[in-house]
Amino acid sequence: MNSNGSNNNKSNKSFLIKKQKKLVFIRILMYGLLIFLISLIVYSNSLQGEFCFDDQFAIVNNKDVIGYNEEGGGGGGGGGGGGGGGSTIEIPNTMDSMRDDEVFKSKTEGFYEFGFGDDEILPTKQLSVAYEYFSRLLSHDFWGQDIAKTDSHKSYRPLTTLSFRFNFITSGFILDSESFHLTNVFLHGIVSVYIFFIALLIFKPIHSSRNMDNQDNQEKEQEENKDSGNEQSYLLELLGVDELCCFLTALLFSLHPIHTEAVSGIVGRAELLCSLFLMISLLSFLRCCYVNSTHWNYFFISIFSLIFSTLSKETGFCLVFILPITDFLLVQYPNYKKKQIENKRNSSTSSSSSSSSCSSSSPLSLQFLIRTIIISIVGFIFIYIRKLITVNMVLDNFRMLENPIAREPILLTRILSLMNLHSRYLWLLIYPMNMSADWSFNCIPLIKDISNPLNIFSILAYSIILLPLIYYFNKIEIFTIIFKSLIALKDLIFNKNKKHRNNNNNKDSDDEDYENNNNINNNNNNNNNNQPEYYNSILWCILFGLISFLPSSNIFFYVGTAIGERLLYIPSIAYCLLLSRFLTLPLIYFSNKSYNNIIKNNNNNNNNNNNNNNNNNNNNNNNNNNNNNNNNNNNNTGTGTTKRRTTKNSNPSSSFNSLSQSSLTSSLTSSSTCSSSNKLNIKESKSYKIYSILLILIIILLSSFYSIRTWERNEDWKNESSLFLSALKVCPNSAKVQYNVGILYRRTKEWEKSIEHFNKAKEILPDYCDVDYFYALTLINMNGDYNEAKPYLTKSMNCRHTQIRSLEAINEIMTFLLNSDPENAQLLTDWAYYEKELQPVNSAMHFHKAALIYNNQENKKKAVQLLNESLNSLSRVNDTMLNKKSIERDKRIINELKCQDYIWLSAVYFDLQDNDKSIKTLEYIYDNCKHFKKIWSEGLLSLVNLKLFALKNEKSGKLPSVNEILLIRTQMSQIKDKEYQLGSTQFLAQYAQNYESVDFSKAAKLYEKLLSISPDTSSYYNHLPLLRLSWYYKNIKKDQNQFEKYSKQLNPNLIFDKDLEKLFSEL
Repeated sequence: MNSNGSNNNKSNKSFLIKKQKKLVFIRILMYGLLIFLISLIVYSNSLQGEFCFDDQFAIVNNKDVIGYNEEGGGGGGGGGGGGGGGSTIEIPNTMDSMRDDEVFKSKTEGFYEFGFGDDEILPTKQLSVAYEYFSRLLSHDFWGQDIAKTDSHKSYRPLTTLSFRFNFITSGFILDSESFHLTNVFLHGIVSVYIFFIALLIFKPIHSSRNMDNQDNQEKEQEENKDSGNEQSYLLELLGVDELCCFLTALLFSLHPIHTEAVSGIVGRAELLCSLFLMISLLSFLRCCYVNSTHWNYFFISIFSLIFSTLSKETGFCLVFILPITDFLLVQYPNYKKKQIENKRNSSTSSSSSSSSCSSSSPLSLQFLIRTIIISIVGFIFIYIRKLITVNMVLDNFRMLENPIAREPILLTRILSLMNLHSRYLWLLIYPMNMSADWSFNCIPLIKDISNPLNIFSILAYSIILLPLIYYFNKIEIFTIIFKSLIALKDLIFNKNKKHRNNNNNKDSDDEDYENNNNINNNNNNNNNNQPEYYNSILWCILFGLISFLPSSNIFFYVGTAIGERLLYIPSIAYCLLLSRFLTLPLIYFSNKSYNNIIKNNNNNNNNNNNNNNNNNNNNNNNNNNNNNNNNNNNNTGTGTTKRRTTKNSNPSSSFNSLSQSSLTSSLTSSSTCSSSNKLNIKESKSYKIYSILLILIIILLSSFYSIRTWERNEDWKNESSLFLSALKVCPNSAKVQYNVGILYRRTKEWEKSIEHFNKAKEILPDYCDVDYFYALTLINMNGDYNEAKPYLTKSMNCRHTQIRSLEAINEIMTFLLNSDPENAQLLTDWAYYEKELQPVNSAMHFHKAALIYNNQENKKKAVQLLNESLNSLSRVNDTMLNKKSIERDKRIINELKCQDYIWLSAVYFDLQDNDKSIKTLEYIYDNCKHFKKIWSEGLLSLVNLKLFALKNEKSGKLPSVNEILLIRTQMSQIKDKEYQLGSTQFLAQYAQNYESVDFSKAAKLYEKLLSISPDTSSYYNHLPLLRLSWYYKNIKKDQNQFEKYSKQLNPNLIFDKDLEKLFSEL
């Protein structure tokens, strides 16, 4: 009967356990769904938002998102409302800009498009297209720039960019902002749910911690704990508070207004994806970690999630430090605490063995070291690969405008201002009322004096963080744990055998004494064992918040912003965890206090009852002795033996639980017969009720404030107009905010207001050169006076942050003005100077056109100046500026433009009667322009004529050099004109004769050349060199062989010229 009853009890218990598990699962699932729905509802008004602020750079103008041969539609707006955002638009291909000019349109048409057209994407080419896209994506930063360049933002987030690309493709290859916003809201909801699950694992009191060595033992311990009578009600009470704490954490996180920039601002997708993978990594890591074992599948899921988190945003790399801390505080420390409790229990009977066991056992297991080493190796490998890709790891090209602390030369000012910045971050978490999309210079003034009252808030903020940190460090005895771990490691290496013997001795302790000792210690330490400890989880939350904030803190390296609300997305997880924990801790305190009072009263009653029970037990013992004798006579000894073996081999923890159960059951049973005051439930405590009501009010007020503020802030993020007007209320002293508000008024054509805000921006930061660009445009729009705006346009072109946009605007302005006055050489000249640095080919073309106009206007000197400027612009072009697929053709076009400049330059020099410079320019054409036949022929004719003209008008009578004569002769012969070809022979013969009286040896060289080009033996120019060379070698050189060589070639019968006959007779 007893065995059947026990079996029925076990089956009932297992049924109840399964039922309870289902109820817990359903309850947690409902919590998760509720949190997800709340997240969707509170951010539902953000779905109608536009692309604004940094979205323009990261999405709308990012070719990694919209593709390299696709036109992104539906986006836009604005033209640089963000004013920078830490990125620059890529400089257009130099040669692509030439397609806009009619002169070169036919030569370049259809030649510079990148990629494949729609008809050309065949299945065989899709793989190569995908490969080319991903190769570009992996070599670009978050803003679409080549990450290896020095002006890159160095933010390597390919997964985030890929998610933008996914939105673009699924929206039908258009920039549909609603789909982008919906993805952000969905991700935020998932992250909020994951935070609820994480909180359930983090806020687990140590006294109810699981056995981390064996999952089966874990379930057994849970079942044994559930059998512990009224102790179960206490533990369930604690679990209820913990569930409330976890739900409150996720609720506060889903509603917190500080997240609006990350959720409502599409570019905040980086924070969302990073947080999502971070949560997955943490959950997997907590699932894989046991004290003395590791579930390696979950471990590597955690490692890959770490990598994905870092590829979404750099903050994910903090997991390299967070995961070992998680292992230490949430896995190793609870086990260490449990061992401490067990050692205290055993100290009364076996103090020596206990102490030796304690000294030889390590608080940190070998598995902890293995996991930490693997995580560290993964971190080093990732850093190394990232270094290879990005070249420079840290961004250092931001301005004082974006982060004034980074550019402040005085150390004390930097330190005080940085502390003030951190206190501002903390205040934004506590009271997220005054929020701004931009906190740039001079929204938060630098703290330059120690006596500044703001330093008090800085000290207060640091005290709020550091004092609890020190307190909880002390509570968990971290230095003691480290010291013991080092000793255990030494023992493991040098004293392994001794440790093994000590462990065996400890295992041989007497079980019956242990059980009796448990009975004693259970009564003495009952209250302590049931007091939950959250020191480790609270410390974990503080460390998580600090470590995740470090990349944005400007402590180890400076970042490109003073304050960024989206940077608090991950650190705010720790804030919500801590706030929820501290709000619910009083519930645990009050319930624990009430429980202890009940137990104290029950123990007093139990003392009286135990005396009576002892007498009954003595009588029962006598009866049992008689029964045992009868059983021995009947040879039924098996039952007694089994009972003893079971007792000896029982788990100490189960024995303790069973004893706890019996003691609690007896105490609470006896208490039920006592006064009615002892029947009070924990929840009936007056303090508990009062604080419960207060907590409900706090939750309602806090949730309402967060919800309303988040809803309002979503409205601010709907477009750039509402965004920057709201920022103006918070940061009226920000130069960048004033600048962006001026741009907003430009869009509504309120020119005077726009000029007013631009002037304020310049007053705040006189070196803010970005303002000059829009200031010039506004002057043109307001007055239509280009000359008034010209100085500001020039300044904007000298500002590297606005060069590209300024040039785009100038191109539009100049095109419009030249349509009404196409012969305005001054406009063309201005346009060419604006383009000179960024688009040197276009600049050369406009210089060339302006020079021709000035030449027609007889302003020759100005024409020469501009033609030289054109050549100077072309000299700035290098291979990196050319399209790699058409580099040879591009070079040919540039060379042709150079040749045109030189031929016009020679003509203008000739008009200026500067023949020497004219000849030099024509010689360049002769040497370098042979591929352009028309230009080269024209230049050759001009060159020969100029040289002949110069020889003819040579007043000094000095003969040109032999080489010069030979070169002129060759150039004349290359002219496709019979007169010039015949004249080249005459020219050579003439100067050979002229040299006879000066230097006959040089004349002989000319005659030899003349003979080589006149093979016709009947020709005058054949006989003349033969006669003169024969005479030269006979009379001057006295060289008979050479004389005979030339004289034998003479044929007297073919000499008809009288002068030649005379020479022959003399010979």
